[in-house]
Amino acid sequence: MSTSASQRKPRNTPKSPRPSPDAYIWRMPQVMNETGLNELQIYRAMRAVDCPFPRQVQLTPRSVGWIADEVRAWRAARIAQREIAAAQRSEQMRTLRMRTPARASKRKVTTTALSR
Repeated sequence: MSTSASQRKPRNTPKSPRPSPDAYIWRMPQVMNETGLNELQIYRAMRAVDCPFPRQVQLTPRSVGWIADEVRAWRAARIAQREIAAAQRSEQMRTLRMRTPARASKRKVTTTALSR
């Protein structure tokens, strides 16, 4: 007894919702691509004190990954640090210019008389 496609009952298998991009786990090649760092630099950045790179997540006994949202947040923090440092340098230069009196030109102006 054959049933046609129109007579088949639909399966009651709900599709699992696709995880948000923030919940993705990136493997090393994608982390390197997203950050511009190589593997050694990533592991060194994980030991940094000022702005440590996110810790990896153990996926299997022989593989690790990084949570995409954490890597993006680290990258945003690095950009913010750069902008803060630039603003501080700008402020330091402004206060330095205010403290330093304006100097006269070092070049001496000499007039020479033409004799005939």
